[in-house]
Amino acid sequence: MNGGSVRDKMGFSLNRRPGFIFIDFACYNADVDTGSVPETVWPLGGLYSFRTAAAVVEVISDSVEDDPDKGAGVPGTGAHSITVEGLDEDWEPIAETIALNGTAAVSGTLEFWRINRVYVHSAGTGLVNAGNISVRDASAGTTRNYIAAGDGLSQVGVFSTPADTWAIAESWTATSRDASLASSADVKFLERHFGTEHTLADPGVLHSHMTMYLQNTTNWIGGLPHPIPPKTDIELRVVNVGANNTVVALHGYGLLIGPNADV
Repeated sequence: MNGGSVRDKMGFSLNRRPGFIFIDFACYNADVDTGSVPETVWPLGGLYSFRTAAAVVEVISDSVEDDPDKGAGVPGTGAHSITVEGLDEDWEPIAETIALNGTAAVSGTLEFWRINRVYVHSAGTGLVNAGNISVRDASAGTTRNYIAAGDGLSQVGVFSTPADTWAIAESWTATSRDASLASSADVKFLERHFGTEHTLADPGVLHSHMTMYLQNTTNWIGGLPHPIPPKTDIELRVVNVGANNTVVALHGYGLLIGPNADV
């Protein structure tokens, strides 16, 4: 019944039982200002933009060290390849590993409807990405995911549940601070469900299912399980901060429960 420690198709590691995937979720926004809200909790800042159609992605770094061959057979010290994990237009899990080419864009081949996670698959002597890596639409289009320099994996506050799969958010820990180590922040847990009445291009409306009120450097800790239906976009969004240059970080965990769950 119990499996070993594995990385599942959605890119989250921990133990697996048939039909169950334990997920570990982290995200942050390092600079939210009073005049810039609302902002998604992700390193790039601003509001995240969800796709309205599936398409291939291209990946690019802002460092020449993120390249398996900088020239003359010399490998870069940073990331050499990354893995992109997400969903196709049928909301089924897909994944693709793409070799980097430093500051030149490299296109993948799979068409992603949603991107849930990106991580460094292989690296040079630095063991992690040297620069900021963007996963974006072709021809320098909209950025859909992002690995900040030195992180090794994306910490983006969006996630989409696969078809026939429920998510159970079991606990969240959230923090906020500014340069003086004291600031407040309000973070909303938003959901957008694609039911039978909505098409991919007409996804309906956002619902706010929870607001986390963060005060200074104290933590907000929530432990009540929250069920999230299949084919649902989740976004963590900062809607208010008490000071400029506020850092907001969240960590949560829960379960993905598939149709063949052994209950």
